[in-house]
Amino acid sequence: ALVVAKLVKAYKPQLVEFAIDRNALKYEGAAEVAEMLKTNDDIRTLDVRFCALGPEGIKVLCEALKVNTSVEKVLALANNLGEHGAKAVEDLLRTKPDPETLRHFDLQDNLFPSENKKALRDLASKRAPNLRLVIDAVDSHD
Repeated sequence: ALVVAKLVKAYKPQLVEFAIDRNALKYEGAAEVAEMLKTNDDIRTLDVRFCALGPEGIKVLCEALKVNTSVEKVLALANNLGEHGAKAVEDLLRTKPDPETLRHFDLQDNLFPSENKKALRDLASKRAPNLRLVIDAVDSHD
């Protein structure tokens, strides 16, 4: 997984979807993917489902998404993000200069406390009203 992110960064193929799901990226792999995202303006979908990102992994990806202008869809289901991961996503939504570029962010099964879920939904509705934010299965049926 790390090698793939390094190759994409180095050679910049015109990928529209970067699907690296079901790989144990953890923080180290997420950091490589984040570095690639900072310079890639072709990728529209980032699929990091079931990658054991943890709060630090999603934080580094969110930092990269702040400067990336092409990613519209993020699939980050089941990554053990918890409260600190939710705060990293909140920070992304609060500080991304163009939050409207994000159209779909799936964060199901990440052990978010209910107050973080509410804060994410409130922030998304204010800063990115066209964002389809999926935190629970019920959100996917809106």
